[in-house]
Amino acid sequence: MTGHGMAETVALTPEDLAAVQQQGRRRVLRWFARAGHLDPADARDMASWGHGGGFSLDASVCIDGADRAGLERLLRYCARPPFALERLEQTSDEQLNYRFDRPQPDGRTQLHLDAIPAPAPECGSISYPSSPDA
Repeated sequence: MTGHGMAETVALTPEDLAAVQQQGRRRVLRWFARAGHLDPADARDMASWGHGGGFSLDASVCIDGADRAGLERLLRYCARPPFALERLEQTSDEQLNYRFDRPQPDGRTQLHLDAIPAPAPECGSISYPSSPDA
């Protein structure tokens, strides 16, 4: 154990990585279902998907606890949005367009989305639990 609370490990096998990925997927889906963010039947269905159910684990990179720049890069990567905001455009009150960075296999260059209306001001703020165990 280093002085930074990080434990050195031996190389993980593909089976180890698959087990960690499966356990993480089960826990996230269970929490989403309990919190009402996902229908329990959908969560069970996603847990059974053979390709990982939308979850992946990349253990090819190791960042030492003392590598502050490496940790910052990792946190910035994790905190980024799942799509490029500069390619998202609101074309009307009810329509959003997302421009792809290159044409899709079917030739499309944009994705047309219906805008989700914002909650009415009288709804107040929505609070979420601070931890999955809440």
